[in-house]
Parts: sequence; C-alpha cells; structure tokens
Amino acid sequence: IGGAETPTMINALGGYWAGALYANPDIEVIYTFPGVWDDVAKGKESANAQFAAGVDFMMGRGDGLAEGVLEASKEAGVWCVGDMNDQNELAPDLMVTSTYWDLSVVFEVILKAAKDGELGPMYVMGMQAGATDVAPFHGLVPDDVAAQVNAVRDLIIAGQFTVPKFSEIPTAETLADVETPDM
Repeated sequence: IGGAETPTMINALGGYWAGALYANPDIEVIYTFPGVWDDVAKGKESANAQFAAGVDFMMGRGDGLAEGVLEASKEAGVWCVGDMNDQNELAPDLMVTSTYWDLSVVFEVILKAAKDGELGPMYVMGMQAGATDVAPFHGLVPDDVAAQVNAVRDLIIAGQFTVPKFSEIPTAETLADVETPDM
C-alpha cells in the first residue's frame, strides 16, 4: 500500500513485485494507492481490505498511511515490512525487515555538490551508494531465505545486478521481461 501513484511509489511497487516473483513465481501481489500520505484510518482501511482479499504479507509506505497499515497488520497478525528505518520494535514478532534509507549519504552528496557549484537537478542513489539498504531480519525468516536476500543485496552493492526500474505500474508481461539476479 503506497500513499499515491507517484513515480517513486510505482518504481517501489515494481521492485517489490519483481522480487516477490523471483522468490515465488506463483505469488499474487495486490496493491493500493489510496491517494493520501498522512491518513492513518485510510491506511488501516486499505490494509484490512487487502487482508479480506487474502493478503498474508504486507508493506505500507507513506507516513501516517503506513502507521495505519502497521496497526492493521498487528491486529490481524500479518507479517509486514517497515519503511525508512528499522521498525522492528513497532511489531517485533511480525516486522520481518524494513527498507532502510540513510539520508545522511544523500545530504552529504548534495551538500558537496552545492559547495563545489555542481548542484544537479536530480540524484538517484541506492544500495550501491549506501543510501538505501535492508534492515536486519531479527530472526524472523529462515536462515536460507536471509542468505538468499543478502546474496542479492551483495550483488547490487557490488554493481553486478541492477534492480529493474519501473515508470508504469507493472503488468505480467513487463514483469516477465525483467532481469533477475544470476544466482
């Protein structure tokens, strides 16, 4: 569940979906963009609607919206993924991992560029730059699954695999054509 259908959220959905299909080709991903970022009640309502449709693993992105998604996940006992930092303490028995953003890396690059008079219009930074990562699994996933995720993470950081980029909501056809890690 993502706040709104923005380029960043579409790209995140595509990466999440591609990764889910890589792990399990038979998986079904259900997504919602409620069009709000700060509405806790809307996040909870959206998550509960997905749980009613059979969703058994959840990720919410978007400030208050994500808070509502987390509340619903805890009430339903559904595994979930946190966003922006290691949020395991908010649901220690259910928060499998979190996406992790290190904004200090981003600010350092931008401030150096500004100081050098080379401030650009856009910066794209990910795992390879140290700006994003995956939080620890806190023992909530089997060791072999954690090892596989960490192996793909290592490929990304080493520049040996580039996560596919999505400018439109993925379809079965576009997802079938994405590059996958060579493991």
